Amino acid sequence: MYRIRIILSILVLLTIITACQNDRNTIGTGLETELPIVGETFIDSLLSYSYDSEMIIYSGETSVLCSNHEEIESIVLMNFYNMPTEMDSLGDAILKFKINEDKSDFSIDNLTLGLIKRNWSETATWESPYPDSTDVTWDVTSELMIDRDYCSNSFSVEEDSLGITIPKDLIEDWVLEDINGYNLALIIDSGYILIQSSETSNGPNLSFDYKTDDETDEYSSECLYDTYIIEEKIDKQTYDNQLFLQNILPVRSFIGFDIDKAILNIPGINEDNKKFVLLNKAELVFTIDKENSAYYSEDIETYDELEVDILWPENEIDSPTVIQNDDLEASLDDIPYPYYLLESSTVELADSLATIDISPIVENYLKDRIDNHGFVLYNVDEDIFFGKISLYGFDATDELKPKLKVIYTIPEVE
Repeated sequence: MYRIRIILSILVLLTIITACQNDRNTIGTGLETELPIVGETFIDSLLSYSYDSEMIIYSGETSVLCSNHEEIESIVLMNFYNMPTEMDSLGDAILKFKINEDKSDFSIDNLTLGLIKRNWSETATWESPYPDSTDVTWDVTSELMIDRDYCSNSFSVEEDSLGITIPKDLIEDWVLEDINGYNLALIIDSGYILIQSSETSNGPNLSFDYKTDDETDEYSSECLYDTYIIEEKIDKQTYDNQLFLQNILPVRSFIGFDIDKAILNIPGINEDNKKFVLLNKAELVFTIDKENSAYYSEDIETYDELEVDILWPENEIDSPTVIQNDDLEASLDDIPYPYYLLESSTVELADSLATIDISPIVENYLKDRIDNHGFVLYNVDEDIFFGKISLYGFDATDELKPKLKVIYTIPEVE
């Protein structure tokens, strides 16, 4: 009987505690307010739009793109160096690539291998692997003289490997005196392929057997340099009342909304206690428009990283405009705030939602450290592969409209 009374007392105590937690005071009085509170509100945008960004290709990419998609052509350039200069005879050559199957969609019937008839260069400083050689800075242009019919109809695919057979007569005709090596271009008429570059251990590899003085040798080497070139539109566009991110050509989105008004719409926060709010996390929650998004599925979350940057310099944006990349950068010496103000955020994708952590922005706005001039969303995989993610905007229905979610505490104020 004594045990039963103890058990009943414990149950009553648990019921009281649970009731207090479910009815906790959210305006700053009472011990229970030390527990984090979760609040959400729909937000009205002052301005939101998307715009074309710059196409920048660097050396050091771990992937290169061969594509011809929606009238955008990307050609892979490869440079093979230190090939044998004396050969009595040789066999057909094999050029192999490792491809990313999840980010490729192509038919081998649409592929050709081109020969670059003059030197190509890339805007990058390449570190020379050879003694007594200096590093060089090259500038890639699309004005290359490319023989687009150099080699075709000799392609094969096996799992994640793309192979090209290059007839021996094409190697024999190659101008061996070209000190910059054997320059090739991979071209596609329709589709796209993401290829591992020479910056990885699986870059493009060229091999063939040859004989010199009746001795058989093998040439086998990854390319020395590789990159890709894309024809970029001259006039950049803006897309009013649309929110989407695209990799090629890159599209970013600008979002500006009244942070103060949105925060005051969160249950439990008002003008009197706003300055006491301890922010655990602030997130923007978007619904993904899957019908207009490519490279997003339940199984393959290609867009698992989006970055959020504060818009610098502090200029008011009152109409859709192209924001240059330089405008998103700022010297730390010019910013009287901690470095984390420029911290980027990683989006979390779950089901059909994109949740973006904007805590540093909201935190420093509430503390009067920054002015609110909006911020920019962009994908860290820009220029890497074709893909687009479309988000429902601020004029959507309530079940699709973006929300602000805040996790906060308001400590007891004496």
